[in-house]
Amino acid sequence: MTRIIGFIFAALILFSCKPKTDFSAEITQADSVKKEIQRVVTGFNQLDSVRISVSENTIGAYLGYITQNLKDTISREDAFLLSGFKGIKKSFGKYSKTKRDLGRFYAFNLKQIESLQTDLKEGMIDNKDSAKKYITSEIDANRELMRMMRLHTEIIPNEITRYDSLKPKVEEIIKKINKGTLPAELLNVPVKRETQEVEDDD
Repeated sequence: MTRIIGFIFAALILFSCKPKTDFSAEITQADSVKKEIQRVVTGFNQLDSVRISVSENTIGAYLGYITQNLKDTISREDAFLLSGFKGIKKSFGKYSKTKRDLGRFYAFNLKQIESLQTDLKEGMIDNKDSAKKYITSEIDANRELMRMMRLHTEIIPNEITRYDSLKPKVEEIIKKINKGTLPAELLNVPVKRETQEVEDDD
């Protein structure tokens, strides 16, 4: 009986001394994924959402006024100008509609990556193959999120530049309709402000 107890005790000691799987490489990789997402989010958050909202609503008000008050036909050049102005509004609208959802996706995905990092550090993952599978899953889950954020980050600044360039020209069209002046209702366009930002945790 004593021998059996001793054997069990020795087996327990041997088992407890069994080295855990070294996940240091996987931890580094998971951290790299997290940092890449945070870099993309930082760029996305640098977009001026208030200015975008103001510009989007201004375009809508200008185009609405022209549609309601234009009596004569316009030139092909002016029609092309207004079409471009409307296209800018469409880009701003896509940004405004997706901003909140992208923020939610980021917050959820960030927690998932941090949970994976914790599991790796505490040896909660079965083996390296499983760890690789989980990391790949996180990369796949964030690929579309990062693509959308990068797309807005690349497109919106160019659209703001176009807006600044076309706005005075559209105002000239409005002045022609309104006897040389800009209507008072277009001087202070009401704006729905979107204050929520995508949180960028350290």
